[in-house]
Amino acid sequence: MNEAAPRVLDLLTYIEQVEKLKTKPAFSVPTEYFCAYQHELRGLPELQFNL
Repeated sequence: MNEAAPRVLDLLTYIEQVEKLKTKPAFSVPTEYFCAYQHELRGLPELQFNL
C-alpha cells in the first residue's frame, strides 16, 4: 500500500456512514404507548388468558 491508501479507505468509510444516515429505518418505535386491560380484551379472537 502506498501513503494515500489509508486516507482513501478512511474517506470511503466516511462516505458509507453518511449514506447510512440518509436511509430511513425499516421500523421505528412508536412514541405512543398502547395500554389495555384484560377485561377490555376478553372475547377478542386469538387471545387466551391464564394458560
